[in-house]
Amino acid sequence: PPSSIAPRVIAVEKNASAVLYLRGLREREPSWRDRVAVVECDMRNSDRDPLLGPMGGNDESRKADVMVSELLGSFGDNELSPECLDGVQRCGLLKSHAISVPQSYRSYLAPVSSMRLHAEASAQAYSPSDPGDGPGGKPCGTLQAMETPYVVRSHAACQTHKEMPCWEFSHPRPLPNAGKGRGVGAGSEEDDDGGDNERRATLLFRHDPSHGAGCGPGYGPFDPAVAAMSASAAAASSEGG
Repeated sequence: PPSSIAPRVIAVEKNASAVLYLRGLREREPSWRDRVAVVECDMRNSDRDPLLGPMGGNDESRKADVMVSELLGSFGDNELSPECLDGVQRCGLLKSHAISVPQSYRSYLAPVSSMRLHAEASAQAYSPSDPGDGPGGKPCGTLQAMETPYVVRSHAACQTHKEMPCWEFSHPRPLPNAGKGRGVGAGSEEDDDGGDNERRATLLFRHDPSHGAGCGPGYGPFDPAVAAMSASAAAASSEGG
């Protein structure tokens, strides 16, 4: 029966401190001991690891069925999720029918009006260009401060327009088109040069004269497909029960 099948889990981690924590869990947790292997390596070079390398061969039965990751960053995917997950696929560790969780994620952009965010970004103009210079360092200036992306949780901001999609990443990619992404925003375009993950998008937000607030920075959330998958799983569970 399906319940008698014991899954094999390989935890791949590059951070040395996190590796120690995971190995400690493996020693303490009985459910981990015989099922979870902890590998310390960069997943983009996983084919060089003694345990993972053989998975990249021609034996399909040794490859992974599911790839689960928690690499999602903020707007622009600043934690290198696309590059890392594409690296696992290029190393040949996944079966031809393997699935990824999350399967896809999309970035959005919308203008916002916020006196507080504008003031705090403006204040960064007096911060040193190089943090290593200390308080006496040369200020970065207004231009750099106002054109630098910041990761914030915007409590004091008013979104002035509906957000628009910029780009999307999906995993795993079809191997023949491993370098081909797709633009999803109105008027968006993507650079598909050599299979990299660079993206460009041009979005048009039309001025609404009935809105009295001025527009300052932009606000960029994203929607991982995990939520949709969770909803589908919950619906299937309720139907089965």
